[in-house]
Amino acid sequence: MLRLFYRDSLWSLIGGPTIWAGHFLLCYISAAIFCAKVEPAGFGFLDLRIVIGVVTLLAFIGIAFVGFQAVDHWRRAMNAEWATDSDSLVVRRLFIGRVAFLLAGLSAVGVLYTGLVAIFIDNCR
Repeated sequence: MLRLFYRDSLWSLIGGPTIWAGHFLLCYISAAIFCAKVEPAGFGFLDLRIVIGVVTLLAFIGIAFVGFQAVDHWRRAMNAEWATDSDSLVVRRLFIGRVAFLLAGLSAVGVLYTGLVAIFIDNCR
């Protein structure tokens, strides 16, 4: 599996929330610009909903990648030799993998609720 983040780094923790934040900003900024322009030429509300749907799908793919990578880190740490001290590399990897997986799950729920706007909203008012 491709290693996007260095496995002993805290950067792997922020992958899911970063994708969630980027998705949120893209969806709401594009909707705000669309509604402020009152249907720009050649671009209808259905097109905006399709764009939000595609961005949501891409965000889910990115979060799934980060989540699977976190599970891989977690499993590798579980299979490693346990050290006697509590501040070992194995314990740190276990913590990072578990927390990154949970943050990816939370980010997926956030992306789901942000993306539902594309299904239920049919105008700018």
